[in-house]
Amino acid sequence: MNRVLALVEGQTEQTFVRDVLAPELALRGVYLTARLIGKPGHKGGMRSYAAARHEILKLLQEDARRYCTTMFDYYRLPTDWPGRLRSTQLGVPDCALALEDATHGDICQKLGEPFDPRRFIPHVQLHEFEAMLFVAPAVVAKAAQAEHVAPRLQRILDEFRHPEAINDGPETSPSK
Repeated sequence: MNRVLALVEGQTEQTFVRDVLAPELALRGVYLTARLIGKPGHKGGMRSYAAARHEILKLLQEDARRYCTTMFDYYRLPTDWPGRLRSTQLGVPDCALALEDATHGDICQKLGEPFDPRRFIPHVQLHEFEAMLFVAPAVVAKAAQAEHVAPRLQRILDEFRHPEAINDGPETSPSK
């Protein structure tokens, strides 16, 4: 049995992990849970890398047999994130991979030699999680048992080249 805790930045990601990923992975002997970053009762979002780092380190130190991953959007990650400046000079998907590598290196360095680096698997999504809802509007609407929203989702998608293009600013991000 492998236990994995996903540190997520929002309630949408937390629900996705709990309702979609966890049941599928449990069938394969992987027990996945999600924890919202930040203090209990807060609605998500990233404050700073220092705060995220503190939580990641705490999670890895409190249970030496649990794996930890992240589910953070590249979009609007704090500027103090390791590798953030370098990532802005890279193309897709290298910018997210650079952040994952830099985050992994920083966390492993802080935990030191006895830490097994395989226990931390950072994941930075290139685009907001909500962009996935626009990949196949009819399928998403049917799965959500809300088929009446499919035309609305399709109209939004038709305004852009692809779902990731929706993610271009605070007022037009997919979560809006």
